[in-house]
Amino acid sequence: MSNKERIRLLRTYGQLYVRYFHESISRYECFYCGDKANTLDHCPPVSLVEVYNKKFWKQNKIPFVLVPSCIDCNTMLNNKHIFTLQERTEFIENKLLRKYEKEYTLWNEDEINQMGYSFQIMIRAKKEYLSIILERVRFAQERAINYDSFPIWTTDGMQDNA
Repeated sequence: MSNKERIRLLRTYGQLYVRYFHESISRYECFYCGDKANTLDHCPPVSLVEVYNKKFWKQNKIPFVLVPSCIDCNTMLNNKHIFTLQERTEFIENKLLRKYEKEYTLWNEDEINQMGYSFQIMIRAKKEYLSIILERVRFAQERAINYDSFPIWTTDGMQDNA
């Protein structure tokens, strides 16, 4: 989608989105993984608002919300046809877990010590990076099973589930 088209969609449909914050997270951390939030995620994606009609959104009781998000999670979600915060959280959880499993190395500290200095630094840095990913996975897993942190849709509109 072009930037011009995104601006048009935001001008047309932006007022439908409500900023959603839950007491369980800070306004400055990603709703999905707990990392530092530096963007807002439109849920459902603003690029898909016109793809489905109003009846679809109402029948499926999908609230239009904005949540704080890190750039990594926002990029992973992109324009995917994932419409609720719960589905998006589960998607992020699985994506981060696959990322962790793909990059996980089985070297122990003794094996690392036998390697060259530069290689040791690289492996330890990678292990640190992987521990951060694992923290994000755990955050997403906790978020995914914590149903009261997702908004619900009632006949009166969107409400906190708390």
